[in-house]
Amino acid sequence: MRTLREKRDISQGKLAEKADLSLNFISELERGNTDVSLASLLQIAKALDVELKDLVGDIKAKEHAPSRHRNDR
Repeated sequence: MRTLREKRDISQGKLAEKADLSLNFISELERGNTDVSLASLLQIAKALDVELKDLVGDIKAKEHAPSRHRNDR
């Protein structure tokens, strides 16, 4: 989701406003610290002007990416 948002040069705050969600929720979601409902995903996809499948694909790609830890440098 962060990648899609940044490609569109949209801040977290602007996305939260456009999707009618809280900034805290958007931040936590991008960090993988919260679950998300289908309704919220639809709101985010609409706000980013992408199809739901593209948003979900971006989220799934992040889940399968190697994790980065501070000690992995």
